[in-house]
Amino acid sequence: MNLGDFRSWIDGVPFGKRLPAALYIIRPADWSVIPPELAAIIERAGKAARPGHEWNLLKLHTDQAAITFLSYPRFDEDPHPALAAATKINLNTGSVVRADYSTRANPPILHRKETFLPKGDPRIAAFAALTAEEEAEGLYRDPSKIGLRIHWQTLLKRKGLSYDGHRLIREEPPPTAGALPSEASVERHRTAIKRYDLSKPVKMALERGLISKSSTVFDYGCGHGMDIEGLASLGYTAAGWDPAFRPDSAKVEADAVNLGYVLNVIENPHERIEALRAAFALARNVLIVSTLVTGQETGAHVRPLGDGFLTKSNTFQKFYTPGELESLIEETLGVEALTLSLGICVVFKNPADAEAFDPSSTV
Repeated sequence: MNLGDFRSWIDGVPFGKRLPAALYIIRPADWSVIPPELAAIIERAGKAARPGHEWNLLKLHTDQAAITFLSYPRFDEDPHPALAAATKINLNTGSVVRADYSTRANPPILHRKETFLPKGDPRIAAFAALTAEEEAEGLYRDPSKIGLRIHWQTLLKRKGLSYDGHRLIREEPPPTAGALPSEASVERHRTAIKRYDLSKPVKMALERGLISKSSTVFDYGCGHGMDIEGLASLGYTAAGWDPAFRPDSAKVEADAVNLGYVLNVIENPHERIEALRAAFALARNVLIVSTLVTGQETGAHVRPLGDGFLTKSNTFQKFYTPGELESLIEETLGVEALTLSLGICVVFKNPADAEAFDPSSTV
């Protein structure tokens, strides 16, 4: 499949939600509304990927020759339906990746549903009216609070809003703005630990050939700098920055950037987005992102705070469900996240590098 041809056919679709790396459209009732070449490709892809009859949205990738079949079971009824399943097929290799979101506590949700629909669809008026109401309430100002269900529900609760069908209603006046008292006590720096070995994400990056002695490495949020010291002792060129332990170090570009167990200790979802974007901006070739995952909770994580927990030592921890980190990366950066291990992902600047990379291979 020629990527240029694939993109040109996608460009010929007269409707849909366009993002930097994909076009999202509703499953057409009339396939004549899209270019016939693209319709034929989708039909063949569906037969090969077998996503299940219930899929109702398409993600047409523009940074690679790939199609993802998405299932949102309550697309019509729910103002912001949750993703239940995704089936992605690479049109060149034929490889298929399936993800089940139906049991996740915090699945991705849809917004601006009218943008997925073709002109003349009778649902557009109601969907667009809801979007206008939400915009008027300022619900879309912070992208970090709209992509996942728990984040969205938390935002609605803080503003005293809920839904009556596809109408936004006010339950109570929005509470006074400002940080919750428990948020003020979070001491992020106390999560940094001293290790005498390389972290798991860095070890995996070395094993997969993402870090070499001819490349440079930058550790964004390096804590005590144990990965930097370990890499340097092995002959690698490494530097890092940390807001608590190396605040005066320069944030510099590097071939590989490590964002290791940083997002899970930030209690503010907006700051997580900022950290992810900042780290990716420094990466010339690849960004390695890791977080704690569901199942790693301990007896110290008993006091809920936001979408995570406040510990007895006043640190914050968020535990990511399977696929949640991937969704956060893709929605924030607009590029595909490749999974090395549970809670460890890599993101390439060049889509061709992502296509060529095999997450299971070692050097």
